Amino acid sequence: MAKRRHHRLPGRLPDRLAFVLYSSAIPHVRALETTLITGLEPILNPIWVFLVVGENPGPLALLGGALVIGAVVARALLSARPAARSQQQTIPIAPHPKARSRPS
Repeated sequence: MAKRRHHRLPGRLPDRLAFVLYSSAIPHVRALETTLITGLEPILNPIWVFLVVGENPGPLALLGGALVIGAVVARALLSARPAARSQQQTIPIAPHPKARSRPS
């Protein structure tokens, strides 16, 4: 008897579609938004299950989710800081009036 493989398609199609949409959207969003989306997506899945199916997550699942969300947001914000500092305008400093210029 031949194996039927069509039962795998419903699980693979949404993943591939999500990957294609995500890949096409990356050039249009900032790096911070991309980091937040990829980090929070697995954490938000239980929330979607709760909203759609009505399954309640346990207290440890809620605590773990809160820790991961906090870590992802903190990491994204901290990694965005050096980029913001490097974009700040620098003010040139004038040489000291008593400094001698070197002969050319």
